[in-house]
Amino acid sequence: MVLFFLFACATTQTPETVSGDNQVVTPAPAEVAVPAQLEVLATKDFGGVRAVFLGETLPEGLDARFGIREIRFEIDGKVQAFKPAGTVQDSDWSFEIATAEGDWIVLPQDHYGPYHVISTARLGEYLEAGKADHELHQQAQVENAGAWVHADARWEGRALVYRAGLTDMMEFRFELSN
Repeated sequence: MVLFFLFACATTQTPETVSGDNQVVTPAPAEVAVPAQLEVLATKDFGGVRAVFLGETLPEGLDARFGIREIRFEIDGKVQAFKPAGTVQDSDWSFEIATAEGDWIVLPQDHYGPYHVISTARLGEYLEAGKADHELHQQAQVENAGAWVHADARWEGRALVYRAGLTDMMEFRFELSN
């Protein structure tokens, strides 16, 4: 009898709530979030390298780059994944990572920077060791001012143009020397 009582007390039902019209509403069980399987969103060939952009296909009307979750590179038959140092947000990604000549690329490391600029000839080494040819990071000069968001990196010829700041975003330009 005691076991029956303990078992009856241990079993629970879904909590019920009473709505404004005195009807009992039983909430649906919580759904477990299952990560979406990544799809190939785009491929880009440059400098003997193929970049494969993986992520989620977004509804029509949304910028497709917001769906990027990962970039993998095919270099000399070997696939290597890019692993940013921090958190890259949806708006930080871009399909346009290479110069027009395909000899340099830019990769975001975090929403707050830096950007890594890497020679395509050294890309495999970079993906293994993480040492960029150039690291571009803007920060406030005032102590404890907070980290600056880095955004909208794009190539204009041999120059990388990007914005950084807190509330007022300033434009910066990095010229490749070779």
